[in-house]
Amino acid sequence: MEKRGRLLLRWGLGLLLAGTMAGGLLPALAGAPGPVRVGVGYVTVGAGMAPVWVAKEAGLFEAHGLKADLAYVAGTSKLAAAVLAGDVTFALTGIYGTVASVLGGSDLVILSGTIRAIPFMIMARPEIQKPEELRGKRIGLTRFGSPSEFAARFALKGWGLEPVKEVAIIQTGGVGEALSALASGAIQAAVLSDPVTLRAKKMGFRMLADMSEAKVPYLHHGAVARRPYVAANHEVTLRFMRAHIEGIYYFMRRPEFSRAVIAKYTRITDPEVLQETHALYAQKFFQWPPMPLLPGIQTLLDELAPRVPRAREARPEEFVDLSFYNELERQGFFKLIQGRYGA
Repeated sequence: MEKRGRLLLRWGLGLLLAGTMAGGLLPALAGAPGPVRVGVGYVTVGAGMAPVWVAKEAGLFEAHGLKADLAYVAGTSKLAAAVLAGDVTFALTGIYGTVASVLGGSDLVILSGTIRAIPFMIMARPEIQKPEELRGKRIGLTRFGSPSEFAARFALKGWGLEPVKEVAIIQTGGVGEALSALASGAIQAAVLSDPVTLRAKKMGFRMLADMSEAKVPYLHHGAVARRPYVAANHEVTLRFMRAHIEGIYYFMRRPEFSRAVIAKYTRITDPEVLQETHALYAQKFFQWPPMPLLPGIQTLLDELAPRVPRAREARPEEFVDLSFYNELERQGFFKLIQGRYGA
């Protein structure tokens, strides 16, 4: 299978056909109806989304009985709106914004938790020597309601700085745009993630904090859908979870293929950046198996509580549906995947 992957990469990922690699993958349930078309949204063009790209390019959705149409929708709040409107069925998105959406009355539900750390760095212009020098300055993040907002607020409070009041928080629209704003001097610091962080370092910007080193329970990204949809479409949701989860492990165990997928979707061609990015996410950030950890959700509720009173009384269990994860665990799906790709 690895040999076949290398051959496909040699000709370019653009030549991959749906199901090309499906012969060596786990099949859909025997006797199940034909492929079901679903929309799968992803929230950022960053390595945190790579497993869903891998699942698409390696034919995993087709192998599990789905025809998945991927859609990039920038920003957690916009992607949440797309799910609620039925424009996409499932979303790989920020859990911080999802929790805020549910607190606001939406019927979204978290199905998995893919990243267990805060995968951001706070990068600053060279003239900013210490975090306290951000007082009176501006820090950029992708969008309000996104995980980058959580990271900015968490870092600033840890440094004894009051978000908004002492350090202005600026929405830039995307990670690449945040780097551009930092380079132009429009902001003095930015919340960045790999592979953009690696580019920022090469440009001479200073790292103020590696947020992944924070010793706090956290849930960054995960799979989300509408609660009524998953209740009414059990088999489709289970197929999505199989493809989604297999994509994570495939990413972790097939680095050459996965680096090429990252390059295709992010348009990054630097081999060193691609290698470092894959290693970081495969070895440090992605959680296996991808259970949505409740203490991580509690951390998000604690951060939201001063601004969203309902967060003070909410319990993490209210935001998740573990039934699909638990069913796959009972079926031995995780062990089956590990056996196929190597533990």
